[in-house]
Amino acid sequence: MDLTGLLAEPERALAFAAVALGATTTAEVSIRADISPKAAALAVRRLTDAGVLVVAGHRGLQVDYAAIKEQAKARSAIERARTDDDDVETSLRPFVRDGKLLRLPSQQQKKVLALEHIVTTSFRAGATYDEQSVNETLKAWCEGGAADHVTVRRYLVDFGFLDRAEGIYRVRAGEPALT
Repeated sequence: MDLTGLLAEPERALAFAAVALGATTTAEVSIRADISPKAAALAVRRLTDAGVLVVAGHRGLQVDYAAIKEQAKARSAIERARTDDDDVETSLRPFVRDGKLLRLPSQQQKKVLALEHIVTTSFRAGATYDEQSVNETLKAWCEGGAADHVTVRRYLVDFGFLDRAEGIYRVRAGEPALT
């Protein structure tokens, strides 16, 4: 999730602000943000899909501040990793070899580097893929290693390298979204 990108759309920014200020339903978001019910529903859906908002049972819509904080940590890890580009290959050697993911690093900074390597070598930036194509590509990476393709796919989405909607995956161009 790229919070800046999400909030660049005025209706989403208004919806986010409405929830942050106490709106707990889409109808309340529409009223408080002074946007149409349809626009409110679309904005809330997009913000919820991105993990910025959650439905907290009887309390209704809530901002997921913990998720936002985790995403900020991930951005920091990526920025630190990119400052040491010369060490990227050395850092990945225990985890990636001959086009195979041997195992996922436990250290977040190295995990992000490994995921970024998989995306940039296997997918085209901005392209879309169906779930079967993504699975086949990731199975090839994971074959014989300790990581499974489903976990890698989930991390690629969670860390913002891939966007997922209705079984279609879009490769993020440039910076990962979740950072």
